[in-house]
Amino acid sequence: MSYVPIEPEEIVHRYRERLDAAGHHIGRMQDICRMYNGDVIIPMPEMDESEKPSIANLLAQGVDQLAIRISSRMPDTDFPSIDMTNDRANERAHDARLAVLAWWDMNDLDLKFARSSRHYVGYGSTALLVKPVSANYFDKRKMPHWHVASPLNTFPAPSSDLDCIEPRDVIVLRQQTLAWLQARYPAQAHNLYKGKAARPDTIFDLLEYNDENETVLVVVGQKRGRYDYGDYAQGVSSCELLERYENRAGICLGVMAGRITMDRLQGHFDQIMGMFMTQAQLQAYALIGVRRTIFPEQWVVSHPQAPGEARIVAYADGKQGDIGEIANGTMLTVTPQISQMVGVEIDRMERNTRVGMQLPAEVGGEAGTNIRTAKRGSEVMGSAMDPNIGEAQMVYERLFQAADERAIALAKAEWGNRKVSFYMPKNGKQNGPGQYTPNDVFDSDFHFVKFSMPGVDAAGIPIEIGQRLQTKIMSLQTGREEDPMIEDAQAEGVQVQVEALEGSALAAIEQQAQLPQGAMDIHEIALMIQIRKSHPEWGIAEVIAEAQKQTQEKQAALAAQQPPPGAPPSPDQMPGMAQAPPPGAPPGGPPPGIAQILQQLRTPTNQSGAEQALSAPTPAPVGA
Repeated sequence: MSYVPIEPEEIVHRYRERLDAAGHHIGRMQDICRMYNGDVIIPMPEMDESEKPSIANLLAQGVDQLAIRISSRMPDTDFPSIDMTNDRANERAHDARLAVLAWWDMNDLDLKFARSSRHYVGYGSTALLVKPVSANYFDKRKMPHWHVASPLNTFPAPSSDLDCIEPRDVIVLRQQTLAWLQARYPAQAHNLYKGKAARPDTIFDLLEYNDENETVLVVVGQKRGRYDYGDYAQGVSSCELLERYENRAGICLGVMAGRITMDRLQGHFDQIMGMFMTQAQLQAYALIGVRRTIFPEQWVVSHPQAPGEARIVAYADGKQGDIGEIANGTMLTVTPQISQMVGVEIDRMERNTRVGMQLPAEVGGEAGTNIRTAKRGSEVMGSAMDPNIGEAQMVYERLFQAADERAIALAKAEWGNRKVSFYMPKNGKQNGPGQYTPNDVFDSDFHFVKFSMPGVDAAGIPIEIGQRLQTKIMSLQTGREEDPMIEDAQAEGVQVQVEALEGSALAAIEQQAQLPQGAMDIHEIALMIQIRKSHPEWGIAEVIAEAQKQTQEKQAALAAQQPPPGAPPSPDQMPGMAQAPPPGAPPGGPPPGIAQILQQLRTPTNQSGAEQALSAPTPAPVGA
């Protein structure tokens, strides 16, 4: 069955249906957004119209603290090999994992994760879109790009599955000015109904529709009255098609996940907005009372026997030195008393807010009166926040996995047979350390995305891993896989072994250099030091091999210069220069020192007759 392109009017109709259905939830998200930004106004008498709450914004603190802990570490991804006995299949699975991790790095997914987690905590849902183009104008890289969309402006297709994160289609709302439309789409801007008093800064709604077949961009005209049909200057169209692209990936490019609740989406702090406003009102009452004590009420009281009513003859002015005068009465100053229950209720509201938010005082740098140790403080923090962190990270595992599947489909459809590098600069030129072809590397999109120890933030993971390694219930390889700081556990294991062998080699060299007989000549050590300085990028294995190579070449050159048997020694064989090993010395041993050379020169065969007589042993006495 052939696909029939969707009409702009149908997109606008679906958008309005979904907007009406999500109206209640969108209203709550807008309230949360205003409260987070500190834009809440207190409707209280005797307060300025622009007066804002003067209490601690626990909602903003709670959203940031919980979101930071959720996104404090990135998950890991794993592509199972389709044939564990095939080295080529194992290599493709390894390259597929590196390619996805490179996409994450080049998209700054850790920063996008931090913003997305705030949407998840505050709004109760989060949305990601994977596109072939970046939102950054200067980013020209040919690769999948992750986009974080606000749940306030994202409308997925309805589904009977409350846990569905892969919608059939998605509509994203954006807004642009009339000047922007006229500059880029002049014909559509002319036909679109712009209203009677449209200006260049008039805002219009743009709807981006995406499904498995295409991406469509539609602009919506201004609202019109019942009998307002428009004219040539105002335009007559209610919506206009701006662009239409084929979706070569063959799957909807948007994914959207929400918190796990009973029957409808709710943010983590939806239930505390009433307590926040109550606490703000109590604080406003206390502020009004304090202001009244600063400026007390004054009353003029008449004397009982005065002939007339009390009146003020002259007002007093302390700055000018003017003395006030009252006739037939006296002045009475009334200072209002502030009720102590106001402060008690404010503290009670704060306590109730923290309990409802599951936000202990330790998050704000304070501790309860009954908490005196760091261990107890960690237990309180963990029991309050770890379950929420763990559940959120499990949701994000599914969300990232679904986004990766769309990225793989997009990469194979757009750049399937093109060689691309693992890391590319923003200008799009390939200069990475390695290259791959998406069609060759991605045998399938089947993979796993996993957080190590869900519910534990980045600061607590090393402690958890260290305790398990110490008790021998976890292997080093599993510990490397669970540590979020280690991207490639296999390569890290090889590096640890190499460093251990290098340490052993250095220890052996140091031990040989310190032996009494000098098992290693000082010149060989000096040669290795010189090679190490000349090649700082080499390891100890390369340095030892190069030193051995140069020593063997030097020994071969010296052996080639040795004179034939019976020939006089060459000048470089004179005393003080390098000598051949003495008779009986082990082959390949160190060269003789000065004492050995002198001893060889004074052997009996090289002494005169008088010297031989003096060194001859004394004969034993006759008859002894």
